[in-house]
Amino acid sequence: MAHPLFWGVGRLRRATPQNPQEKTNCVTPTSKAVGNEKNAPTASCAVTIPPCPIRFGSLASRWKNLTLISPQEKTHVTPHLRIAWCENGGIVPLRYHNSILRARRPMDTWREVFEMGSPPAHGTRVNPEVQARSGDWRGWPQEAQRSLSERIRRWLLREWIWVFIVGYGLFVGLPWLAPVLMHLGWEIPARWLYDLYSLFCHQLPQRSLFLFGLKPMYSLSEIRQVWPYEDPLQLRAFIGNPTFGYKVAWSDRMISMYTSLWAVAFLYGLSGRRWRPLPLGVFFLLALPMALDGTAHFINDLLYGIGERGFRYDNAWLVMLTGGRLPSWFYVGDALGSFNSWMRWSTGGLFGAGLGGLALPYMEAAIRAVLEEQDRYPSGPPVR
Repeated sequence: MAHPLFWGVGRLRRATPQNPQEKTNCVTPTSKAVGNEKNAPTASCAVTIPPCPIRFGSLASRWKNLTLISPQEKTHVTPHLRIAWCENGGIVPLRYHNSILRARRPMDTWREVFEMGSPPAHGTRVNPEVQARSGDWRGWPQEAQRSLSERIRRWLLREWIWVFIVGYGLFVGLPWLAPVLMHLGWEIPARWLYDLYSLFCHQLPQRSLFLFGLKPMYSLSEIRQVWPYEDPLQLRAFIGNPTFGYKVAWSDRMISMYTSLWAVAFLYGLSGRRWRPLPLGVFFLLALPMALDGTAHFINDLLYGIGERGFRYDNAWLVMLTGGRLPSWFYVGDALGSFNSWMRWSTGGLFGAGLGGLALPYMEAAIRAVLEEQDRYPSGPPVR
């Protein structure tokens, strides 16, 4: 019977003989000295073993009974999954692709089961060096000796992507809370948020979204009717009023950039953290549009100041390229839906997505290396 082990990756079938009492010629793990290759389990047989409750350490995990299956079946069903079996209530796993198994043993004592090197080739025995590196085949007794703080720390490392998604999601979402607080009359905490996020964004009102007002975005001339300042430091201090509404503490480009990074992290976590790092050349291609657009705006502001003039305000060069076939409001200004607006939204999104695709797999590899090092040397690395 098909036995789903986890979501989105494949199905792992139980290798249960027709006769439960049927004996096999396979060598099963024993508690003899590690490194004795004669006692190592073969990798070319299927053995029925007492089921042990196993689950994957991800949010999409389910309890299932796992048995040892043949490498031939394993290869065709879930090629990235290695072998795991139970012995006297203990868990004996081999390495699999990208998650960390957690097993519950008798007395409801949680034990952590970690990666253990490369899988054995077909028809060969398990490498004794893998056994020696991983300790006793019957489990990880040192896990029970770890303190509560150490177990919490290790859990945070194992589930770092979901910790990042929640924490970074709060960071990305709080700027939207600022206009809500202003609308409710809670001005002090709202201004705290504006001041905090001013460290990460210019917050110029003509390039920000407004909530609870007449329009989602306003031109600089409209803002100057109620806030007659041209200096950028004074202009950014305008957060809105009951008529205009109140601006989000991010500018449009920052909304796109930070949100796309969060979205990529969320998809990376759902995928089981199996992505390869984005090639560096692809990342630079995704970052180049924002660099060019941001540099053009910077040069325009240096030459003409923050105002409704300059080659990035009227975009006369774009009118020449397109022959003026598009509506005039598309070329001029920073209004939502204009060329400048589309450029900021799209370039910020491309950069954030590229940054996530490049950095997240490297972070995963670094954290896994730390966990593997701790598993190899529970008492600390040897002194050389």
